[in-house]
Amino acid sequence: APDIANIAISSALYEEAFAIFRKFDVNASAIQVLIEHIGNLDRAYEFAERCNEPAVWSQLARAQLQKDLVKEAVDSYIRAD
Repeated sequence: APDIANIAISSALYEEAFAIFRKFDVNASAIQVLIEHIGNLDRAYEFAERCNEPAVWSQLARAQLQKDLVKEAVDSYIRAD
């Protein structure tokens, strides 16, 4: 499944790649697609709340810091721990 999702990413089919990663519970890769390719931090936050995995929260926190969303990033890092 990750191979198919990576092919989708290389073809700019980001929503499809996100759906594939999510379906096969590769959540760290799924949130990476949301953050890096789709660019929607609100959706990434909702996804992190749903799956509630430390790796997902960490990636979200890193992205929030890059956007100067310090309070949100601290909250996400706390949830990652």
